[in-house]
Amino acid sequence: GNVVDEWLEAYERTPKEALLELLNFAVAAAGINLAVESDEPVRMDVPAVLLQLAEAAESQGAILGGTRYPLLRAREPEFRRLKAHAAEFIKQLVVEAHARELLLCGDADKEGAEDPSPIRWLLEALCAMASNAVDSRALRHTGTFLAFRLCDGLLIAHANASKACDEASAQLGARQAGSSAKKGAKTAAAASLGALQVDVQHAAEERDAIANLARALVDSVFGDRYRDKAADVRAEAASSLGGWLAKAPSLWLDNAHLKYFGWLLSDRDGGVRAAALDGI
Repeated sequence: GNVVDEWLEAYERTPKEALLELLNFAVAAAGINLAVESDEPVRMDVPAVLLQLAEAAESQGAILGGTRYPLLRAREPEFRRLKAHAAEFIKQLVVEAHARELLLCGDADKEGAEDPSPIRWLLEALCAMASNAVDSRALRHTGTFLAFRLCDGLLIAHANASKACDEASAQLGARQAGSSAKKGAKTAAAASLGALQVDVQHAAEERDAIANLARALVDSVFGDRYRDKAADVRAEAASSLGGWLAKAPSLWLDNAHLKYFGWLLSDRDGGVRAAALDGI
């Protein structure tokens, strides 16, 4: 949508400010009415910064609804659209970044890299926000929700990349079949085939890189959050896993991930068990 386009345009103009705006969007979604400030968001220790922010918000009474933060009030009219719009924004941000070739660009870990991939940076920030290092339940739950919706967006991008790879492979196969039937113009045919082979390799590498991002996110967040002390967070993990299995069985339909359903079906909370059943 327009908001996604506007943010991506802002990122291309002033990446540091745009990244900080993205993190503060996540903080605001958690109901904290304070903002993170940093001149170097790429180098920022996100868990430490969020801990300080949560402590400041609690001491200043700057937490919207107190312990009843926005995600816990998603059934109320005031907050219902907030959850849906936040989820859609994150998913579409990933999809549009992929379309603009911003999904896999840059590397925030490389020395001197000023323009990391915004999605890779957001993934790492949300994983930090959802980690055990963050005591604030509002931040941890919201970080988990947004990280899982980012994974939803990655799976859409992965499906698009897989389709592009299949189409390039089919085109290469058709061209190879045609060239073997024709004996003339060998040099031109070889050059054309070489270019198509490069396209296929590039498409496959992009597909695999997106899959690796999705796996890294799930490995970082899911293993802790499916056993979070808060039932709402565990239910979020259960319902999200079911969605990922349906969207990308090639990535998740294995014993390593199916075993989680067994544990979630034995959860002490009925809502978590129901979410696991829905996922199955």
